[in-house]
Amino acid sequence: MAHFKRLPLDGLVNARDLGGFPTRDGRVTRYGVFVRSEVPGRLTERDIRFLKDYGITLSMDLRSGQEARAVPSALASVEGIAYMHCPMMSGDAAAASPKGEEGPGRPPPGVDKRFFDIEWAPVYIQILENGRDWVRRALTAAAEWEGGIHYHCYTGKDRTGLFTALLLGLCGVDSRDIMCDYALSMTCLLPFYEKMDIGPIFTKEDGTPDYTRGFYRTDPQTMETVLRHLEESFGGVAGYVRGCGVSEETISRLRRKLTEEA
Repeated sequence: MAHFKRLPLDGLVNARDLGGFPTRDGRVTRYGVFVRSEVPGRLTERDIRFLKDYGITLSMDLRSGQEARAVPSALASVEGIAYMHCPMMSGDAAAASPKGEEGPGRPPPGVDKRFFDIEWAPVYIQILENGRDWVRRALTAAAEWEGGIHYHCYTGKDRTGLFTALLLGLCGVDSRDIMCDYALSMTCLLPFYEKMDIGPIFTKEDGTPDYTRGFYRTDPQTMETVLRHLEESFGGVAGYVRGCGVSEETISRLRRKLTEEA
């Protein structure tokens, strides 16, 4: 079967394969092993058939329980695709995760719009610092699963972007490629944003989305800051992951699962 960087689906605009990235040891990431996306709230029968044919046998939901109940995953009850709820926002991780993941929300009266321009790098770093138990659980589950894995949060850029950075970083993908993959979400998500129920804080005077607002953005410099933090504080992604309690066997399994000879 043909493989794609961005999957041609009707109900998802930010569904992307982690395959095709070169690694520092001369290997390349496999296609058809990990697919990231925004929330699969509405999928067509064609979409579901496509994902099954693509080899997806597990969908990991990284959202909170409240989010999962509010917008159920269309893959939560599909025969042939297992569903795993693996929320990042549990315990300490919940305090670090932005409330905007459930929608941008609306500002209190009199608050300057600039107050809501999220700077994602410090938010991501706090999530990683406080969400180590989630990292261990999610990576271990991913390593132990035999088939193709789809994973998502709400927009598919923040929690999903962090999980992607950890997977690619563990396999030795260059930081510039990780940054480029992260930055691509802003372009892919434009149709998704246009359909969101957003407050005036995130729109221009004509009512259209204001993509200069921090909520929407996936600037490559944001991911660069996160990766630099992991390098300076833990010696890189692998050192951080080990500090989360991920075993060497799990790390090895993930590398074997996601990479192959170039």
